Amino acid sequence: MNVTGIINPSAGYAHAADEGGALHNQAHALEHRGDFAGAEALFLRAIDVKEQGLRPGNKFTANSQNALGELYLKLERLDEAEDMLKRALHIRKVTGTAFDAAVTRENLGQLYEMKNMGHLVLCSRGK
Repeated sequence: MNVTGIINPSAGYAHAADEGGALHNQAHALEHRGDFAGAEALFLRAIDVKEQGLRPGNKFTANSQNALGELYLKLERLDEAEDMLKRALHIRKVTGTAFDAAVTRENLGQLYEMKNMGHLVLCSRGK
């Protein structure tokens, strides 16, 4: 994982960024091969590593939370997807780019469509 913007990160921060990023990438590879249980386990480990080693509310953690939320959408585990996507959006609205926040809002819009909660679709995509 690129720790751009961090000058002289601590060893713990650098380790968490590297290990968390590697786990995240491995999870994506498993997901693309159809190993959804393996992908879920690695995304959860990536989130744990990042939450332990990076400052709270880190945008790198939000990347893994969003990716896990997308996996849960694919698996139609909608309550878990909603929880993970809301966590990611909370971080991305503060520390991420506008594009990253928009991606997560779009994912929430898809989730609300799947839950037949049309009244929340526009709200999630519009803010």
